[in-house]
Parts: sequence; structure tokens; C-alpha cells
Amino acid sequence: MIALLITLISLALAAIGLFFTGWLHAGVYALFDLAYRYHQKVRRSKRPARIFLIRHGESQANIDGSKYICFYSI
Repeated sequence: MIALLITLISLALAAIGLFFTGWLHAGVYALFDLAYRYHQKVRRSKRPARIFLIRHGESQANIDGSKYICFYSI
């Protein structure tokens, strides 16, 4: 029990020291940067090699010819 208490106190003092020297921020930033880069790598590896775009060309005027109104004559 005493060993656990001593360990917790020493970890707290080390964290305080790292905080005031700026090393805690640098370490946390490095870990987040590493996680973000891994996330990007995984997302890029799961993208498809090709994307096919298909346009469906049916409109209401294609179905019903009376939808066209011609205001001029040729």
C-alpha cells in the first residue's frame, strides 16, 4: 500500500514538473500527431482505386412528351 502511494506521488510530481517545463504539452502533441497520421493512413488505404460516376438520364419529359412546350416554330 505504501509503495503504491509513493508511486502515485512520484508520478504526480513528475507530471507537474513536465507541465511547467513544457514537455508534457510536447509529449501529448506528439501522441496526438502520431494518432492522426495513423488515422489518415488507414483512411487512405480503405479508399477505392476507382470511382465510377453514372448519370441517370431519365426526366419527366422523357416519359411524357406533352411536358415539352415549344414557343417557336422552325
